[in-house]
Amino acid sequence: MMLKKEYGMIMVLSMAFGLAGGALASFMFLGGPVETVVVQEPIIQSPKVINAEEFQLVDSQGKPRAFLALSQNGDPI
Repeated sequence: MMLKKEYGMIMVLSMAFGLAGGALASFMFLGGPVETVVVQEPIIQSPKVINAEEFQLVDSQGKPRAFLALSQNGDPI
């Protein structure tokens, strides 16, 4: 029957050898330590002013749902 102290020693040794084995496998199979790669999304800058004669809001099927336009005399439609 194992004592509590022996259980603790087995746990510590298991963790230490598991960590060492993982590091060794990383060097053997990958040629070096594993590194985190951070991929940055490109920053898209929107224009400050958009000029148009008409704006249309369409749904996912392309059906017009709303629009913003001016009439011939400049009044909003």
